[in-house]
Amino acid sequence: KLIKYEFDLVSAVEEMGKLIYEEIDYVKEAQNMARFQNLYGHVKGIHVPKIYWQYSAKRVLTMEWIDGERLTSDSLTNKAQLVQTLVRSSFHQMLDKGYYHCDVHLGNILVTSDQKVCYLDFGMMSELNTEQRFGIIEGVVHLVNRDFNSLVRLYVRLGFLPVTTPTEPIVEAMREALPDALSASVGELNFKSVIDKLGSVMYRYPFSLPPYYTAILRCLGLLEGITIQVDPTFRVVHDAYPYIAGKLLVDDAPELRHALQCLLFDSGNPRWERFESLIESAASSEEVDMARATRRVSELLLDSNSSDLCQRVVEDVVDGLETLAGDITNYTMASVNQGIRLFGLSSPMFSSSNSYPIETERMQRARKLSTLLLTSKATNANVYSLLQELFRIGQDHRAQQIIIDASVSLTERVSSR
Repeated sequence: KLIKYEFDLVSAVEEMGKLIYEEIDYVKEAQNMARFQNLYGHVKGIHVPKIYWQYSAKRVLTMEWIDGERLTSDSLTNKAQLVQTLVRSSFHQMLDKGYYHCDVHLGNILVTSDQKVCYLDFGMMSELNTEQRFGIIEGVVHLVNRDFNSLVRLYVRLGFLPVTTPTEPIVEAMREALPDALSASVGELNFKSVIDKLGSVMYRYPFSLPPYYTAILRCLGLLEGITIQVDPTFRVVHDAYPYIAGKLLVDDAPELRHALQCLLFDSGNPRWERFESLIESAASSEEVDMARATRRVSELLLDSNSSDLCQRVVEDVVDGLETLAGDITNYTMASVNQGIRLFGLSSPMFSSSNSYPIETERMQRARKLSTLLLTSKATNANVYSLLQELFRIGQDHRAQQIIIDASVSLTERVSSR
């Protein structure tokens, strides 16, 4: 062996040859354009050139002339928004429909006069089946959770590793290689750093990387290259996270239901910071149907197999509301006391309180989440459907019992203060 990577050389050469010949077959490229137009031509902020079939053949492709500018052009004033459109469009292609443009370098992207992102050159396209798309989302969840056992099992399931491979050494190698890359916040996470660290592990073990996986890496690498040229602070993973969050919240696939549970719970214990992050990410996207998201979460909690999860969520919510009620009471009393002091007065009721009103971290988080839910694009776009879904959940006898139990518990705690 000249290299350590285990891969199917014949398949790799065949895939390369296939792409080269498709690149110079203009009928094939026109068909790619037509399919891309049908799938994504209606997407907000995206433009796909028109094909003139009557003037096109195997060696001639005639398409709409596009007057546009490069994304790096100094005359563009909304580069951040355009880059965001490009990144979210790419993830929509890969994770929703599965058919995507995998040659997204600066030469193949123009910005039209009406500020749309226009794709060019449809000779290099790729496609993901349902299992592959779900595998990508599951992989992201396992990386975020640092659940390397599940990640390696996923690689075996997808055929990246032989089923007979001992997994313990690989799990340990990933745990050692990835801490620096994954300790960053989502906003700081760099795609290249994660891939470099994963690659160092794959180099030492018998991974077999299928062509579709290398096409994804190429596409995401090109995307991050574009975004960094336009805005050095931009992070592909950060901007794509709302889309991934939306898929987890609204897709009914059993695989994603399990991924959602893995993301939100650790050995049955709620990860509330993940709940907040998921809500924040989903709220920033108009594409997320909050009614469907509410239904998915309620189904997860009300499932007969999830009674323990639901009980722990209720207990945590009651604990949190009790503490929040105490914080609000103290804040209110301090505010009233401050107001009385401004007028040079005193009151026996508040004389023992010399503190100034301070908004606690729990109050800040509650206010932030309330504002997100009430003012988000996703909520405003589907407010009637959301109310209908909440009413439907309220009719479920299991939900009614949970609400009664939680209300009684909270009332008893508050009254005993």
